[in-house]
Amino acid sequence: MEKINLISIVVPVYNEYENLSFLNERLVKVLTAINIPYEIVYVDDGSSDDTYLRITELHKANNKIRGIILSRNFGHQIALTAGMENVTGDIIVTLDGDLQHPPEVIPDLIAAYNKGFDVVNTAREEHQSISFFKKQTSKMFYKLFNVFAQRNPKLEIQ
Repeated sequence: MEKINLISIVVPVYNEYENLSFLNERLVKVLTAINIPYEIVYVDDGSSDDTYLRITELHKANNKIRGIILSRNFGHQIALTAGMENVTGDIIVTLDGDLQHPPEVIPDLIAAYNKGFDVVNTAREEHQSISFFKKQTSKMFYKLFNVFAQRNPKLEIQ
C-alpha cells in the first residue's frame, strides 16, 4: 500500500453555524492524532445563517481548512460532488456536518484502506426515525457513487 501523503475530508454543511466549531474541533483532533497531512473542505450548501462566516473563521485559525460556498441550496449530493471535485488528497473521506458520521471513525476507515480496499464504506444502523424516502434516496446515491468510485480508485466514501 502506498503512503498516504494527504487525506481530504469533505463536509457538506447547511445552516451549521452553531455546530461547526464543535465538529471542526473533533475533526482536527482526530486528524492530528493520526499524523497524516490533511485538508478539510466545508461546502456551504446555500445556508441562510452565518455558516460560511464560521468557515472563514476556521480557515483563519487553520489554513488546512477551506470553504466552498454554493450560490443556493443544491442538496447534499451536489455539495459532496463540489467538495470532491476540489480536493487534492490521495484519499477522500466524506462526513455529514451534523455529526451523524463521527470523526472518530476515520482511523478505522484508513486502516481498512491500508489493508488494500479501494473504497471503504460504513454502514448506518437502522433507526426508526429515518424516513422511507431518506432510506431510498440514500441507497440510490451510494449505488451510483460506488459505480463512479470504481472508475476512480482515489475516491473514498463513508
